[in-house]
Amino acid sequence: MQRIYLGTIASPILDFPLTGGKIGDQVTVDAELFTSDPDENGEGEGLDIISLPSLKASLSQYYFKKQFTFNIAKDGQTVSANINGNDGDENASLSIVIDPAPPKGTPTPEEKEDYAAKAEKQELIAAASDAAAQACERLHLPKNICVAFAVNSVVAGFLAQLDKELALDPPDPNFTVIDIPVTPSLPLLSLAPDITQDEVDSFNDLLLNQEKAIGLYHSLITSLNRAVGAYDANNDVYEAKQRSAAAEYSFQLSILMREQAVLLQNWQAALTRAGNAVISISQSDVLNNEINLIKFGLPSTYVQQLQTLGADATTIESIRNLHRVQDISVVAGNFPEKIANMGLIDSINKTVDSFLGTALGNAPPLAKGQRASGKGSAETNIGTIFEFEVGLENDDDKKGRLMDGNFSLRDKTTGFYAKSTQFSHAVIIGERTIGIEGSYKANDGSNGTFRLIATDSIRHRAGLDSIYIVLSDGHKIFAKIRNGYVLVKGKIGDDRRD
Repeated sequence: MQRIYLGTIASPILDFPLTGGKIGDQVTVDAELFTSDPDENGEGEGLDIISLPSLKASLSQYYFKKQFTFNIAKDGQTVSANINGNDGDENASLSIVIDPAPPKGTPTPEEKEDYAAKAEKQELIAAASDAAAQACERLHLPKNICVAFAVNSVVAGFLAQLDKELALDPPDPNFTVIDIPVTPSLPLLSLAPDITQDEVDSFNDLLLNQEKAIGLYHSLITSLNRAVGAYDANNDVYEAKQRSAAAEYSFQLSILMREQAVLLQNWQAALTRAGNAVISISQSDVLNNEINLIKFGLPSTYVQQLQTLGADATTIESIRNLHRVQDISVVAGNFPEKIANMGLIDSINKTVDSFLGTALGNAPPLAKGQRASGKGSAETNIGTIFEFEVGLENDDDKKGRLMDGNFSLRDKTTGFYAKSTQFSHAVIIGERTIGIEGSYKANDGSNGTFRLIATDSIRHRAGLDSIYIVLSDGHKIFAKIRNGYVLVKGKIGDDRRD
C-alpha cells in the first residue's frame, strides 16, 4: 500500500488531522524548531507533540530535526504541537507521513534515537571547540592548537548533521544508482616548535578516521533514502540492491565508530600531557561567539572546510544555526577535558551497536549453498578471554531464517558457557562478513538472545579475522580472532553495482 504524504505545516501552534489514515497505520512525524535568538536551547521553550493515545513527546533542541513514530489507535486521531513559553521569536514545522506498510531496512526507532543522541553530543562539542578556537587566539596559545580546535569544530558539526540525517529517511527517487563512498581530505596538522609530536599524531589519526566516516555516512544515508524511494516505486530489485549497499556501509561505520571513541580519548590525553592547550571557556565567551555567528556567520575557513567535506549551502546554514542556539551553560567548560567527555564517548559507543543493527536489518539473507564457520579465541579490551565456535550452512533455501547450526561461547575467566543450535536470522554483509541472530541457553540456567558478526579476511594467519558477539545478558566481544579463523564460502554478493 502507498504511503500518504500529508505535507508540512509551520506555525507556533499546530493541529494536523491524520487524513486518510486507518487504525494500525504507522505515522512518522519530522519536527523542527526555529528561532532568531542565541542561547535558545537554554530557555526551556521546547515543542510538545501530542497524538493521544499514541504519542506524547517533546523536542527541546532548536534547528535539530527529529523524527517521532507511532501507530494510529483511533478514528479521527490528530497530531497537535505547541511551543512552550513562546515569546514570538520561535516557530516550528511538522512533516507527516502515514504508512500502512512501512519499508523494511530503515533504522529502528531505537537506532534512530541513538543516532540523534550522538548528533546532540557532537554539536555541543562542535560549539565548544569553536569557542575554544576563538579563545585560543586571544590567549596566544600555539597556533596549530588553535587550528586543531577549529577543524574539530568543523568536523564535529558536520558529523552531527550526518547523524541527524541518518535519523530521518526521506525517499530519494534516484534509486537505480548505487552510491560509492568518497573520502574527503582536509590538511593534516603539522609539527611546530610549540606543540608535541604526540599532539600532532593523535589529532591526525582522529581526523583520518573522521574523514573515512564522513564518506561512508554520505553513502549510507543516500542508500537508505534510495531504498525508501525504490520501496515507494514498488521496485523490489533496486530496493534490495540499495539495502545491501547500506548494510556494507553501516558495518564499516560500526568499526570506525569503535575506533573513533578511542582516538578522541587519545587526542585529549595527548593535549593533557603537553599542557599547552588549557582553556577555560566562560558562558560569556560562548554567548559572544553565538552573537557573532548571528551577525557575521561562520568564518570563511570553516565554510571552505565544510564544502571540502561535502556540505551544501543548506547544511552549512544549519550548522551555523545549531552553533548559535546552544545552551551556553552546557557549552562552557574546560579544554581539553570537553573533547572526549564521557557523554560523547558513550553515545559514540552506542552507535556501534546501532550501525551493526542497521547492517543486519538491510543485508541480504544467506542464500542456498552459502555457509560459514569459525572458531578461536578473542580478548576484550579489559582482558577477558572468550572461546567461540560457530557453523552454519543454508542447504534448503530457507532464506536465512530458522536455520539449524551451532554456536557456542565460553568465558574462560568465569566458566560461563552459552550454546545455540538454531538461528532466527542469517545474512551476508558485503562479500565476506556473516551476520547471525538467534537464541541461546547457558550453563547457569539462563537463556536469551545473541548477535554475532564475523569477517573472513581471507588472510587467516595474519590475524585479521574479526568477531563481534553480544548476548542479551550483557556479554560483549569485539576483537580480532586469536588462534582461529572465520570462513565464509559459497556464492557471495548480489552484483548490486551492475
